[in-house]
Amino acid sequence: MKRIIVACLLCCIMVSPALAALKVTGRGEALRFDPAEFTPQMKANYEIFKVKCTKCHSQQRIVISFLSGHMPISGQTFDMDSLKSISFRMYRKAMNKPETLITKEQIKPIHALLKYMMQESSR
Repeated sequence: MKRIIVACLLCCIMVSPALAALKVTGRGEALRFDPAEFTPQMKANYEIFKVKCTKCHSQQRIVISFLSGHMPISGQTFDMDSLKSISFRMYRKAMNKPETLITKEQIKPIHALLKYMMQESSR
């Protein structure tokens, strides 16, 4: 039993450097990004992200994507190469629902924020 606990702790320690520069807070459904160390522009982008993206899914799902490198529902790879297609897909999905509409002016800062957070998480 002790070996299993030690193995789990070692795995957690080895995974945490991947998110070293990107801070998160909370647990479970309350898992969120901590924008305290974001640049002023990225803090503004985060506010748009927080309002628009959480209309359809929780921040927890996005945090898990950054932590694991995969989107929790689809299993699609979540990396720098996939960010543009993911952003465009979310923009396109939201176009079909007036209550979740994301404009071109809003998707650009959201995409910039995701790109910034991806770069920060790789430090």
